[in-house]
Amino acid sequence: MCQLELFDKVITVKIISLQGHQTFHLTSCNVKEFILKQSKKSSLWLYVDGVNKDPAKVDTDILSSATEIILTQPLVAR
Repeated sequence: MCQLELFDKVITVKIISLQGHQTFHLTSCNVKEFILKQSKKSSLWLYVDGVNKDPAKVDTDILSSATEIILTQPLVAR
């Protein structure tokens, strides 16, 4: 638990898969770690407000101001 967690903004992250979706409500001090762990564990892609981002390079300020954060399986155009 980070020091300001009780006062921190809640950030919503959706994980979308073929089985449906899960919604997680995280504090800004936990969201980056959660995204990194989930993207590595399940090879998920990160989309922030509809734009694909590298989970290792996205910062907490971008995640805090985003309206939609989605982790999903890779999308391939044919």
